[in-house]
Amino acid sequence: MDIFRIIAAITILASSTERPALVPIQDGGIIELEIHGAVDDALYKYLSGNINRPGVKLVFISINSPGGELKAAVDIVGLFKSAPAKIICRDEEMAASAAMVIFQACNVRTMERGAKMLAHGVKFGMQKGAMVGHKDAMAMAEALHELNMMCVDSMLGRTNVSPLLALQLFDEGIDITIDSAMAVQMGAVDVILPEQL
Repeated sequence: MDIFRIIAAITILASSTERPALVPIQDGGIIELEIHGAVDDALYKYLSGNINRPGVKLVFISINSPGGELKAAVDIVGLFKSAPAKIICRDEEMAASAAMVIFQACNVRTMERGAKMLAHGVKFGMQKGAMVGHKDAMAMAEALHELNMMCVDSMLGRTNVSPLLALQLFDEGIDITIDSAMAVQMGAVDVILPEQL
């Protein structure tokens, strides 16, 4: 178990899902949001409640998250794809797991030089809600494969990652920590921010 998994587990357990309901809309239709802590249904409600407001044209989102629920991440990706506003995200320290899936859906992806991403496949026991009702191992494996294919789709078309590598990262469960240099090589980020920003 690497340090990112330990940090992710601690952060998810300790994170508060309380977020302000609505943030002020600045001149020009700009709003600033945060994805700090766990990715969950409360985060989806917070983001959709703000992004879908009339007059919102540009959304800046800072991300520092160990990940969380893949279903919530998939819902957030759908929200970003259907949003009329342009969404610019910044990985300020860590966009791990479900947060990396969200990060890839942003219109513009920026990353602090020292920030990291963590990609991995969904494994047995990681998505408690995904397994409810599945008694048979083949059905479980199929459900996991479907979740992992959603992760693969988040990488394809936005990165230089080949379909084979994306499949290995997610469906075969390879864990990979991605620093800013690797993110540039993979095409997983659009802009690396200078250190003093």
